[in-house]
Formats: sequence, structure tokens, C-alpha cells
Amino acid sequence: MKEKVDILAAGGHKWLLNPFGAGLLYVRGEHLANLDPPYINWSNVKPPRQGWYEVLSTIGYTPIKKYEVRTDTAKKYSIPSTNIEVGIPALASSLNYINRIGIKNIEKRILHLTDILIDNLDQNKIELTSPIEKKSNRSGIVSVKTRKDKEILSELKTRKIIVSLSYASGSGGIRVSPHFFNTEEEVLRCCKEINKLVN
Repeated sequence: MKEKVDILAAGGHKWLLNPFGAGLLYVRGEHLANLDPPYINWSNVKPPRQGWYEVLSTIGYTPIKKYEVRTDTAKKYSIPSTNIEVGIPALASSLNYINRIGIKNIEKRILHLTDILIDNLDQNKIELTSPIEKKSNRSGIVSVKTRKDKEILSELKTRKIIVSLSYASGSGGIRVSPHFFNTEEEVLRCCKEINKLVN
């Protein structure tokens, strides 16, 4: 890694294009001994010498005993679940895809699309609640507040325009978050429909 990262965690869904349930965790090796896992389970303790399968198929085995937590790998923090197994190869594919396109290219594309949103929404009737004054403070999310956010959200859905509604600490509104795969035409159509519905 170019940067000296101590701990890195990220959910795989949304911006990383993965289904729910799989994410990333990196812990610098020197910290493994000092950070305790929140849960103890079969995948983050030292396995029995003969292996879990052999132990669990032995009549009379009891899991009630003292276990030693692993300190050799970030698996120390894993919480196993069979329902995310499909998400692991999917996340690997998503990350490969994103890396092929390039993070800088994706950032540039997303900010271009949000510029289109900002420039084409009728700001006489719509309040932009995202920070837009400085380009360096912008993200891939543009939140807009109207007098009838829920009604507009519902109408947009019937027109196959998928956005969300989110408020926090008195700010927020209709949340539009285009990704690099969206087209300029789709973003312009979203603006046109919001402008029409706000009247």
C-alpha cells in the first residue's frame, strides 16, 4: 500500500457495486494482538489440531470450552455467514472492474454527472442541501429539498427514476446519486422530471 493504513473497512454494496452482505476489512499486522474481536466464533479462534470437521463429527463433543482467539490474520475479526458466500467472488469481480476503469476516471465521471444535476435543477423552486459552493467539497450525492419530497419520490419511481429520501440533523431531502454507468441523458431526464413535479 502506498499509504500507511492502520485499519480500513468498507461495505461492498452501493458505490462498490456489490450485493449486500460482503465487505472489506484490513488491519495492519502490528495491531492484531491489541484489538479484540467483538464476537467469538469458529472462524476467528485457533482451530483444533484435527480440524473442525473431525471434531464436530465426534460423538460427545461439546463446544463449551475456552478458545484461543487467532492473532495471525485479520480473520480474527470475521463473522461467518453462509448467505454471503456469493458476495465474496462478486465483490472481487466488482473491485477488478472498478480498478480497470480507474478510481480517478470514476470520480471525474461522477462529478461531471453531479455538475449536470446542479446546473439543471430549478434552484428557484428547489433547495439544494448538499454543499455545492466549493467543488472540492462535493461528492457523488446531490440532495434536494422540495415542499413535497415524498410525493415526488413516489412519482419518480413510477417513471422508473430511482432515487431515495434521506434526512439527518434537519438537512437532506431527495437524494440523487448517479454512478459512472449512468448517462448524461438519464441525469437530464431526472432533472426535467423533478423540475416538472415540483410545480
